[in-house]
Amino acid sequence: MSIAQKLLQLTGMIYSSQTVLEILQAMIDAIASEITSADLVGFFIRENESMFRGKITNVPGDRDFIQTLTIDLREDPFARQIAETKRPVFVSNVEKEATIDPVKQETLSIQSILGLPLLVDQNIYGMVFAHNVGKPMLLTQEQQSVAETFINVASIAIQNIEILKAQNLRNQFSNRMSECKSIKEVTTICSDYVKQVCDAHAIGIHLLDVATQRTTAVFVSPEARVTPTELNALYRAGFDHIERHSIFWEVIESRSWVFIPDTARDERVNSTLCKEFDIQSLLVLPLREKDTVVGLMTIPSIGASRAYRADDIAILQSMADTTGVTLSNVIHSNELERLVLTRTEELRERNSQLKSSISYLEIQEARLRGLVNAMPLSIVLIDENGKWMEANHIAIQFFKLQNVHYRFKTGSELSALCGANQEIIEHMMNRKHHVYDENQPCIFTDEYKKSDGSILVYKTYLCPMIPQADELQGIIYIGEDLTEQRRIEEVLYRSEKLALVGQLAAGVAHEIRNPLTSLSGFIQLLKEEGANPMYCDVMLRELERLNSITKEFLFLAKPAQPNRTYCDLNTILFDVILLFQTQTMLQQIELNVDAIRDVPLLFCDENQIKQVLINLLNNAIEALPSGGKVTMSTFFSSDDTHFVVRIKDNGIGISKDRLKRIGEPFYTTKEKGTGLGLMTCFKIMELHGGTLDIKSDQDHGTVVDILLPMVKPSKEI
Repeated sequence: MSIAQKLLQLTGMIYSSQTVLEILQAMIDAIASEITSADLVGFFIRENESMFRGKITNVPGDRDFIQTLTIDLREDPFARQIAETKRPVFVSNVEKEATIDPVKQETLSIQSILGLPLLVDQNIYGMVFAHNVGKPMLLTQEQQSVAETFINVASIAIQNIEILKAQNLRNQFSNRMSECKSIKEVTTICSDYVKQVCDAHAIGIHLLDVATQRTTAVFVSPEARVTPTELNALYRAGFDHIERHSIFWEVIESRSWVFIPDTARDERVNSTLCKEFDIQSLLVLPLREKDTVVGLMTIPSIGASRAYRADDIAILQSMADTTGVTLSNVIHSNELERLVLTRTEELRERNSQLKSSISYLEIQEARLRGLVNAMPLSIVLIDENGKWMEANHIAIQFFKLQNVHYRFKTGSELSALCGANQEIIEHMMNRKHHVYDENQPCIFTDEYKKSDGSILVYKTYLCPMIPQADELQGIIYIGEDLTEQRRIEEVLYRSEKLALVGQLAAGVAHEIRNPLTSLSGFIQLLKEEGANPMYCDVMLRELERLNSITKEFLFLAKPAQPNRTYCDLNTILFDVILLFQTQTMLQQIELNVDAIRDVPLLFCDENQIKQVLINLLNNAIEALPSGGKVTMSTFFSSDDTHFVVRIKDNGIGISKDRLKRIGEPFYTTKEKGTGLGLMTCFKIMELHGGTLDIKSDQDHGTVVDILLPMVKPSKEI
């Protein structure tokens, strides 16, 4: 049988009624068939916190158990390492490994050994060991991984059997309890089922009398060698009320179980009783009826202490609760017949709930569905006829199919029914032939224009389903919205360029600013000494232009923090307009102003805001080489959180391709531009907590909105 067949066989056990022993044997066969050099394979099941008991068997052809062994984690470092790490350990040469028990090494002629943990609910359920006799094993990493896979599959199978066994036990127990008519029946059945769970040495059931604050033993299993009457006499001799028995009082007050692993070291127990009956450990569980404790169940370990698994205690507490309800019903049956019927119905309901909890097995089967739904991607399963079979939550939300029965509908049918992104569905169905024709995954990234005008960037992954009998069973569609990722990439790209400009600016400013000052001074001297004044003026203007570029570099390299004061924006606006009046008249440009009169004071740096307005207004004028119209207007944003200054021109405009790059360092649409002016404007707006929004159509002009945050003036203003 191949590895895949072995794995399939083990997987099938998850949904079958195999016993744990059968699963372990199948697992051993699978490991031995994969690790062909293993002479012996053994499995050990945990008995308590430190002890494991199991058997060593030879290869699957014989299946003879040749030796029964125990493992004590306190004395076996190799086993302890596996239990603590919960990971497989392979020792290729035991002579170089000090953790191997020398007695077992000599007895079993161990040269090399592979140890694997058997985990159930992430707890050590047992261990599996494989080794040769008298010769080392040569295991590849792949063989170790396959063995670990077999162990994991077996762990799931054992977990399912343990769950099913516990559920069946609870159901059987509830059914038996619902038939009880007397305290004796209740306590006897309870004792029988408790022994099935924990192999208890002895069991005691006590009823609580709330009025007298005393407990009365109504059942003691024969193994305890004492009758309920004798036990009650011993109780009364030691204490009169429940408060004097610490362990009982603690359970009643907390309404929760208490386990004492060592009675000799715990003052909450009655030391006299523990010594007399050789009680080493004690588990006390409350018998609860809803939120009321009606009694107690005691499970002592006689002669030797024992430990309990959390699952066992959960089952025992469930049985204790059922017992508490049943005892209350039985005690009050003659006086409160109606209440008894109600309690019986509650028991039936609980029985139904316990049966329904078997659906946990279905959760195991649905784990893949849960993983798919948890993924932040749209995932759709489409059959060979193009009909949708399954879709995860993200896909249903993305295509707005929450109220649509999408299963067994084609893409064209769903395109008419979905509430959004119909174009993506149409593209998906149109491209499925790529998968069918080539039997290979296909990846597409497209841009879609949404109804609000924004762009949706969407990545589509189409993958063929695993074929059976060389025929495709359908395709798997995976979709991912990359819009936000694309936006973040653009921000990072812009940030990297800004950082580059900052580094360059610092170097340029340092290297050329001082020479510029010297050149300017010498040209002035040359002019005074009679040099051609026209040439000198040209050189001085060019030097001034270089100095301006240097200043912009310095601002980008280390932007000055705004010196903010409360300013009248209208005053700043009209100062800027005054600067450009002569220029606009000479160039036959109509400059219009539509400003709100009662503008609240804005908390800003007057000079920096003026620099932004000058740069933007100058750009608008330069976009009108043959004259035109520029309008400056002010208004409040729709949510009244920002004050907006709009500069609009009817000039040459900017193409969409160039508009995307506006604000990048050194990118300009002007012949003599530096590409730093708009970048400086963006930086100033960022320092003020505002934004700069530019819209433009080529040959139809440009609109620039400056959004400044509204800040209420302080009381001192």
